[in-house]
Parts: sequence; structure tokens; C-alpha cells
Amino acid sequence: MKKLVLAILIAAVQQHLFAQKLASRIDSMFGQKNYFNGCILVADHGKIIYHKAFGYADVMAGKSLDTNAQFQTASVSKVFTSAAILQLVERKKLKLNDPVKRYLNEFPYPEITIRHLLTHTSGLPDVEIYDTLLGSDQERIIKNTDLIPALQLSKKPLHFIPGTKFDYCNTGYQLLALLVEKISGRTFSDYLQRNIFKPAHMYHSYLRAGLQELPVKNQTIWPMYTVVPRDVDSIAAERKQPFEKQLYYDTHTMGATYGDQNIISTTGDMLRFEKALISGKLFNRSLLNEAIAPLTLNDGRCYTENNQALGGDGSAYGFGWETHIAGNDTIIGHSGYNRGIYVQYYIDLRNDRTIILFDNTEGASFLQKFLNVLCVLKGQPVKKVDLRSSAVRLYGHDLLTGNSEMALIHLNKMRLDTANYRFTPQQMNQLGYDFMRSGLIDKAMETFKINLLLFPQDFNRYDSYGDALLAAGKKADALAMYQQALSLNPGAIEIRKKINRLR
Repeated sequence: MKKLVLAILIAAVQQHLFAQKLASRIDSMFGQKNYFNGCILVADHGKIIYHKAFGYADVMAGKSLDTNAQFQTASVSKVFTSAAILQLVERKKLKLNDPVKRYLNEFPYPEITIRHLLTHTSGLPDVEIYDTLLGSDQERIIKNTDLIPALQLSKKPLHFIPGTKFDYCNTGYQLLALLVEKISGRTFSDYLQRNIFKPAHMYHSYLRAGLQELPVKNQTIWPMYTVVPRDVDSIAAERKQPFEKQLYYDTHTMGATYGDQNIISTTGDMLRFEKALISGKLFNRSLLNEAIAPLTLNDGRCYTENNQALGGDGSAYGFGWETHIAGNDTIIGHSGYNRGIYVQYYIDLRNDRTIILFDNTEGASFLQKFLNVLCVLKGQPVKKVDLRSSAVRLYGHDLLTGNSEMALIHLNKMRLDTANYRFTPQQMNQLGYDFMRSGLIDKAMETFKINLLLFPQDFNRYDSYGDALLAAGKKADALAMYQQALSLNPGAIEIRKKINRLR
């Protein structure tokens, strides 16, 4: 008996030391300056081995993140919508093959089933169906209750016969949330609190109400001539330039729907959800097994895709879950992205490992940072993430706030310092067009001109400089640039069209 106890103690100590080693390797990456802005949780066999927050919940306000920070989960919200539907299946309130129209009488597509919605195989038009409603009211904030009226008004046909293809569809999950409300007799928010968040002890999670202010700001570094992350909502509110108008559409016009998005949660609560799910506390394990099984299309083919986060080729989709099954390994999870927020939820069922990653600044190389954590857990070498500052972004900021001569001198110094700065002509192009979109035509012309001087054999540099000259009203100069671009690339049809229009 003593030998058994001793063996157990030794195994426990070895496991603890191994976990510490893993945590140290992860920390050596994420602890680097400017490596990450967000929160990360890594668990091994149900125990948290690494849990830290880095950077800011609100850069402009100087509000730091901590491990209890509540993030918008973006499309990871779909795993909760799926769970709600499967609970109703278990309680025999509905069946997966039931037509949606059985419960929502005014739904105009009788051939679509609940299973089709869960697996993104319905052929249902996505958010473009709201265009008709928005045509008469550009200030309208779309709600789930607008969905069926929009479908009726648009009269759009299905994209394909249900069950024949996979096509990711947010409106399908908005519809599933309406089904939960219809069948349960409760609001989606109330249903989640009573049936998922409370049983799973997710006391820091909730469904965002409308455009309620986010506890952790979604932030982006835009445009290319800015150097500090900005709150996406504050940019969208300006609505002067095309990018701002697009942000307004994404975060305001389409920002209040649920079922497809808008669950607010923490890394800790996401781990609690997993434990409740796997243990059968939310619904029985046989239903979960069905939910994570790769979907089969009408012709018997198993749908597959390349999901790098879960395992690459051979990945698939189930009921609101991204999944990858290879041999004895079963990986499930979901990724999420809205402007200003990246999310990765990863669960290795066989090895009992979990990674939860939130980045609220659209950080560069997000996927690689996640994959590096995975490499650490698997004992594999990690790939280096480029942490060098963008010479182009700093040049753009210099050009905006100073004079062009000093900005150019600084740019050349940074281009020579390749250890600390990165530079690409593509980023210079992006900077030039960002200046153009902001109405700063003189700055755009200067940027494109410098890029052209640095890369005189690239036809695209002449084309871009021509666009800025044309925007400045210098048609003859623009024509000369387009002609030079065409001489370098005679097959450029769009450039030829520009020349013909000018002539």
C-alpha cells in the first residue's frame, strides 16, 4: 500500500513539474514586450497550468486587462446556441429534422430543417437579406425579429438545395435563437442564464443586450498612419470615410443580433462551460458526440475543410462546432472574429487539453501565436513571430504629423535597421490608399511616389501613383503613370480600362 501511495505521489510531482515547464515556455513567448494584448488560458487534464492577461481592455483610457476580463466571443457564441438547441432536443421539445416552418409559421422556406441551420447547409441567404430593410432606413439597427420579415420582403431564393453544400451562414444561427425563444417561451438571454450559464457556474457570462457597451473594448490600429489601437465603436461613429462606414455597418447596423454572436464571457467561464459540456451536465454525451461528428451532405459525402487551428486538412463542422478527427484524436472548438476581436477556443478531448485565447486589438500573427501554444503542449518547436515595428506605419505617422523630408529620412533609417523594423512595398501601398480614403490626397501622392522610387520595376507602383494623381485632378500625369504600368504588365486589363476612360 505504501509503495502505491509513493508511486502516486511521485507521479503527481512529475506531472506538476511538467506543467510548470510548459507554463514557463508559454510565458517566455507571451511575456515578450508587445507580443500580445488579450487573455490566455491553458488547461491540462482539467487543471489550469497557465492563465494570464496582457495589455489593455481600453488603450485610450489606460484600463489594463486582467484574467477576469469579459470579452465579446464573436462567432464562438454559436457553440452556446447549439447547446441550447440540443437541450430542447433532449427534452423532446423539437427534433433535428423538423422543418423550421413547423415552429415559425411565417418562415418562407419549408424545406429547411433545424439540422440544416446547425450545420450551415441550409442555403439560406446571409446578412444581405437585410439590404431591403436598410434601403429605406440607413440608421436602422438590425434585430433578430427583423429576420423573417426581411426574408419575406427580399424574396431571395435559396443559394442551393438544403443539405447539398456547406456555406457559413450567420442568419441561420440568428434563426436558431428565435427558435429557442419560441419553443421555450423565454428570451434567449433568460434561457441561456437559466439553462447554460447557471448550471455551468458561468457567473461572469451573459448575452449582450442590443448595443450595450462592451466591458472590454474591441480595438483596431486603423488607418495605416496611426500607431495606437483605437476603439472600433469610436471609429465607426465618425462615418466619414468608406472604412468607417463599413465599421458602422459591422458593429452598429449588424451589431445587435444574437445566436450568431454577442455572448460575453471570460476565459475562466469558457473552461467551466467545457467541463459542464463534457460531463453531461448540460445534455447527454450521446448528443454531444452527434454534435461534434463531421456533417454528411445529401449525397453521402463528408464535408471537410482546412482548419489550421484544429489540425489542417480533414477538418469538418458539426452542430455549431468546428471539429477534427484523426485516428484516436478528436479536437473540437470554434474561432471567432469581429472587427477588433479575435477568439480561439480549442479542446483536445483525448488528451484533455484546452486553450482559450482572446485578442482585443486584432493583433498580428494571432493564429501563429495560438499554434505556438499548441506546439509547446506537444513538445514541438515554435515558430518565431515577427515583433518588429512597422516602418511604414511609423513613416505614415511622421508624414501626417511632420514634414515629408524628415519623414523620408526616418523611413530610410528604419529600412536599414532590419533587426528592429519591417518594411514591405505592399504596406506602403496600403498606407497610400488609407491616406486617399481619408481625403489626404497630398499625403497619398507622396507615399506612392516614394514607393515608386524604391521599386521602379513594379507596375503596381505606377498604377497606384496614377490613382492618387487622378484623385488630385492631374489627369495627364495619371495617364502617363498608367501607360508606364501597362508597358511593364501588358496583360493588366484593369489598367487598360483606366487608360481608355481617361482618353
